[in-house]
Amino acid sequence: MKMPKRKSAVLWIFTIIVGFIIMWPVYWIVKSSFTKQIDLFKSPIEYMPVNLTLDNYRQLMDAAGLTDYLKGTILITAASLFLSVFLCALAGYGFARCQNKAINIAFAFIMFSTMIPGTVTVIPLMTMWRRMGLSDTFSGLTILYFSLLIPFSTVMYAGFISQIPPSLEEAARIDGATMFGAFTKVILPLLKPIMATLSIINFITCLNEFFIPLMFTTKNVKVMSLLMSSIPKLNQYQMPWGAISAAGCLMLLPAILFIVIFEKNIMGGLMMGSIKQ
Repeated sequence: MKMPKRKSAVLWIFTIIVGFIIMWPVYWIVKSSFTKQIDLFKSPIEYMPVNLTLDNYRQLMDAAGLTDYLKGTILITAASLFLSVFLCALAGYGFARCQNKAINIAFAFIMFSTMIPGTVTVIPLMTMWRRMGLSDTFSGLTILYFSLLIPFSTVMYAGFISQIPPSLEEAARIDGATMFGAFTKVILPLLKPIMATLSIINFITCLNEFFIPLMFTTKNVKVMSLLMSSIPKLNQYQMPWGAISAAGCLMLLPAILFIVIFEKNIMGGLMMGSIKQ
């Protein structure tokens, strides 16, 4: 049914207004990152970009040690993504296909773990991490990031796999495939949409995670979410808002690129009920 022109026009106007409200802070951060510090507080305010400069990015690279933050973020995020996307697929397959009381209790426990605030477990977890020598290490932070991604990823995989007909695996088993072989050759190729969607969601989650690195790192491990807090002040009273805006842009850029690369599979991953037996 075709929408009336007046209703369509109102909908478009509303969409444009909402889009402007959402994108205005992003535009302002990008503009500020290319604006000289002295021009940020001009009166009247200059809303259009003029006298653009890369000084804020140079200051960020020189003062904050940007290379170390990029290295730490790439290593921890890549490891966490690999573990969450592939190991949680196995867990989701087990929860979807093996239905018994013990499995259901384990699945309920995973669901319950998402309801526990991180602040409740931070003190005993910090104590355990220090005793195990994992505090302020890449391996320790990777385990924490991976544990953060497990519940959501497992639940998503279980819901997606439950919609795939078991007859596909049964046919592979009849042809001589093992259970793991049926999973890798039959089920895994069908999980590409949900894998792409989870990769995007988990990537953004890892990139934006602030509480875990704040509490479990000191100086050896650095990630991008702590970059803004590490930029030194210009003086006792003045913050380097240009460099802080540049750091914000560097955090936005990977997420945008990741979404652009996997955009074709996002809708397929979200429409989990499209496959029916």
